[in-house]
Amino acid sequence: MARLCREIQDCINDFREIFDRKSISLLNEFINKYKKSNIRSISGFTGGLTKDRKAVENSVTSQYSNGFVEGNNNRLKLIKRQMYGRAKLPLLKAKIIMKNDIFLPCVNRN
Repeated sequence: MARLCREIQDCINDFREIFDRKSISLLNEFINKYKKSNIRSISGFTGGLTKDRKAVENSVTSQYSNGFVEGNNNRLKLIKRQMYGRAKLPLLKAKIIMKNDIFLPCVNRN
């Protein structure tokens, strides 16, 4: 169990270091090191990194992030789930404005 925890912790630290150093070579080393891991989640994760290689490399080297957009998308999806399929556009728009006034600052409220 301790060995398993250690491997998971090492994997997390190695992955974090890729982004700290913004290094594609560390990304390659990470994938090669963990693709044959006995922990299925880790080996599956490296498979996903390999499949979406271009996007992962861009996220490692780019200074830009889409975190703000993704956060707003998640918030919108949460509101839609809470409405149980009644999310037609006018009602959804009203609910979004009611929930968070800064979510859509450019919406015409008239």
